[in-house]
Amino acid sequence: MYKVILVDDEIWSLEGIRKLFEWEEMGFAVTAQVTDAAEAYELIVSTNPDVVVTDIRMPEMSGIELLHQSRREGMDCEFIIISGFAEFQYAQEALRHGAFDYQLKPIERSAAGNLLARLKSHLAKKKSAEHMELLKQLSLGRMSAAELSDHLHFHPDGAHWQVAIVEGSDADDISAADRLPGGMNHFTFRIGEGKAVLLLNGGPMLEAEVWRELNSGRCGPGASTGISSMTQDAERLPALIKEAEMAAAQHFITGQPGIAQFNAKACAAAERFAKQLEKLLMLKDFAEISDLVDGIPELFAEHRLGIPHAVALWNEVAVLIRKRLESDASAIRLDFLDYEEMLAKFDSLPSLCRTMKQVLQQMCCAGSGGLGKSQHYNGNFMALLEYVNQNYNKELALGELAERFYLNMSYCSELFKKVTGYTFSDYVTRLRMEAAAELIRTGEHSADYVCRMTGYNDYYYFSKIFKKFHGVPPSQLAGRGVRSS
Repeated sequence: MYKVILVDDEIWSLEGIRKLFEWEEMGFAVTAQVTDAAEAYELIVSTNPDVVVTDIRMPEMSGIELLHQSRREGMDCEFIIISGFAEFQYAQEALRHGAFDYQLKPIERSAAGNLLARLKSHLAKKKSAEHMELLKQLSLGRMSAAELSDHLHFHPDGAHWQVAIVEGSDADDISAADRLPGGMNHFTFRIGEGKAVLLLNGGPMLEAEVWRELNSGRCGPGASTGISSMTQDAERLPALIKEAEMAAAQHFITGQPGIAQFNAKACAAAERFAKQLEKLLMLKDFAEISDLVDGIPELFAEHRLGIPHAVALWNEVAVLIRKRLESDASAIRLDFLDYEEMLAKFDSLPSLCRTMKQVLQQMCCAGSGGLGKSQHYNGNFMALLEYVNQNYNKELALGELAERFYLNMSYCSELFKKVTGYTFSDYVTRLRMEAAAELIRTGEHSADYVCRMTGYNDYYYFSKIFKKFHGVPPSQLAGRGVRSS
């Protein structure tokens, strides 16, 4: 609701203005009715209303003087000057000092309605521009959380912070932003007609309270609501805004509006997808690749994945393609994307999958980087590669394998690098390290047992290679994520 102060030295005139305009119906709240201009000035400075409706002729201070002094104090509220005198110089002076409108008594009800409609539209645009600029300054690090709170007259009463974003096609969809319980300490940034950013502050139960209130049907049916994680560091507000934006874009994943909370935790299923795709790319098996990519929406639904995971998956595929086609500067490629670029480029997860599949199909048919079934590479090499995939835990030597599969060793070495993107020894090490990590994660085997099961006889050498590949020694891997080299 926009705050309004009415000023007129005659009480009966104040009551007339109060009753003439449909304040509440149009989204305005009359917070004070004042008969003394000096008192009105003090109220304007102390309460910073959105609108001041004032008579032009009053004892001690005229309406225009009230406007002028308020502007000198830096107050940005809108003034509507009302006068009983049809004198052009009054109107001219009022508008010169920045009055929103100048009305002559008596005011027709229809004119009052039109005036409020114009005023509401103007205030909404003004508020939106101001809020957008404040959020921009905050996100760019040019304004601290404390400075923002001071500017908004927002007083935190707890140590915990959270951000929620409600997006919709119209104002009704985001009306929840204006209807949160009075006990929930929050400030709402209105960004145009279809977006609201909620800055929320409270105690340790803030996260549960926010979810309960925003998930209670307050939002319109077309609203997409995103909720950030919770923090006790107010300077992380810019990061929370980005989190809430990504969560609000969950419709990209699900295909429908709704409410979602930001989740960027690593997903083992998504990691397995990337590893499986890498192996299929080595074999140029597009039929299997197609089935794998078609299963992405189901994978995301099953594991409740969001935009961060879609971005990570896309960029992982981009890395795989660049790695395999690095020798060909003109090769097919995928650009790395952040979440904003992804939302601009694709309208949904299925559309992303279609593009990904088209690029992978072109890659499988391309002349460089692999074993397309249309490319009649040596079938013996195909058999050798499959043997390595199945027997990586055994003692392997490329010379012996080349002889076993009737291949020239030099040719075999070149082909191995061209097809897999790795040298023979690096490829075998990669297979062993990935298998070792999976075995250790189960918590069912000792590191010494895993060492033997993945083809190593010397535990210290195994541990050294493992740490180089994953970033941590085997003993520290259980229960934590892995960084692949």
